[in-house]
Amino acid sequence: MSGRTPPPPWYREPLVWMVLAIPAAAVLAGAVMLVLANATWDGLVADDYYRQGMEINRSLARDAEATRLGLEAVVWFPAPGVVEARLTIADTATAMAAGNRLDLRFARAARAGADVRVVMTRDTTGIWRGTLPAMASGKWYVELGNERWRLAAPARLPASSGEIALHAPMPDNSD
Repeated sequence: MSGRTPPPPWYREPLVWMVLAIPAAAVLAGAVMLVLANATWDGLVADDYYRQGMEINRSLARDAEATRLGLEAVVWFPAPGVVEARLTIADTATAMAAGNRLDLRFARAARAGADVRVVMTRDTTGIWRGTLPAMASGKWYVELGNERWRLAAPARLPASSGEIALHAPMPDNSD
């Protein structure tokens, strides 16, 4: 025998553990990502994104109709659980054709599951009323309309002034 010491076993070599740590860390990170993807819900991604994209043209047509009719509205909250609106229409004949039902929608900026829809009915004084469920405070997008037109505006709820003014959007003449 020559007096050489035998090499240490492979599991005592630090370089081997460094080489094994890289794929082990990748497998661990992949498992964590898989658990997170299955455990959380991403409300920003719509399952029917194509249909929603096609609805943009319909929404733009509703905005143009609201502008053509000269519509304006004010929404307020006279009591907890109650929402009221006053609709101003330049043409009285069109006002009579508005029907007795409007949809008031509160959309949360980043949480589609938190959206609230209220059916508004008109009373004899011309005020539109609906029952409002409890809502979280914060930034909302308020939309009032029917199949033909819509009015919309961003708002912070609870409304500091007590009222939310909704106007028809201005036409885009940037072309």
